[in-house]
Amino acid sequence: MKNRVMREIKDKKIKMRHPFIFLAQKLGLQSILALSIVASALLLNIVLYFFKKTGVLKFLSLGWPGLKIVLMTLPYDYIVLFIITIILANFIVHKFDLSRGISMNSNVSVVALLAFTLLLSSFFAVSGVENTVKGWSKNKIPPDVAISGKILDFSNDQIVVQEGSGQITTIILDNQTNRIFLTGPGYVKGKFLRAVGSRNENNTAEFQAEEVECCDAD
Repeated sequence: MKNRVMREIKDKKIKMRHPFIFLAQKLGLQSILALSIVASALLLNIVLYFFKKTGVLKFLSLGWPGLKIVLMTLPYDYIVLFIITIILANFIVHKFDLSRGISMNSNVSVVALLAFTLLLSSFFAVSGVENTVKGWSKNKIPPDVAISGKILDFSNDQIVVQEGSGQITTIILDNQTNRIFLTGPGYVKGKFLRAVGSRNENNTAEFQAEEVECCDAD
């Protein structure tokens, strides 16, 4: 067998690869794996910061109309990139396992990667990385169908709020408006509400509410 292998090598039927090639491949895979994990953690940090900054998840308390607002607002580009980087990292992990003759359950490796990514993302959050990446996502709550603002004035048929952009908007309430008040009407000034409905096309300072939830501190 040994002589046969040596003859095939001499006949160049078997090409010998330099050890540095194997080392370079291993280092390349390790670098890609490290970059994939860091990228996925950074992308997760961006998504979580987006939820914190916009407060869009609070619209879920408005039921199906609020869920539609969340689905319209999600930063799908970053979510898809996050999934891709996790899949890539998982693929490379399995490459390492196969090269060592190890067979790891795919679910176990994915859970381990997600756990490590979440840990690294938490480190980024503590380090204030979001202050650098906060301008990367342009997604925001669609102002034509949803509103969130600080209450300036309140009555039975309208609520005046100041939106995050600084615009003063009057929210119109009628008998069809579903109203959810977490505090008494006398304690709402200075607090924040969320509403789903439609903005007046002719007067953007008016918003007809279908669902209103009031109020919380932010």
